[in-house]
Amino acid sequence: MLNHPADKIRQTFREYVASKVTIPHDAIMLETTLIRDGMYCGRRFALEGFCVVYFAEEKQVKLYGPTGTVEFSCPLAAFLAPPSQSIAA
Repeated sequence: MLNHPADKIRQTFREYVASKVTIPHDAIMLETTLIRDGMYCGRRFALEGFCVVYFAEEKQVKLYGPTGTVEFSCPLAAFLAPPSQSIAA
C-alpha cells in the first residue's frame, strides 16, 4: 500500500490558510501532480492565493503567500506536526 502524505498535507494546508484568511465554504483547493524528467517529484496545492509545494524526494514543503513570497520552507514532518509543535501553527 502506498503511504502518501497528500491527505495530511491538504488538511494542514487548509487549516493554515484558514488561520490567515476567511475561506468561503465553496472554496476549491487546486492540486497539481509534479513530474520532472518523466518521474513523479511532488505535488502543489493552491487555495485562496496561498500555495504549498511538496517535494517528495526531499520530503520538504515550501509555503508561498498570496504575493508569491515564501512564508516558510521546512521538512514535511515539521509541517505536519501537531499544532503546538508545527511550523504551520
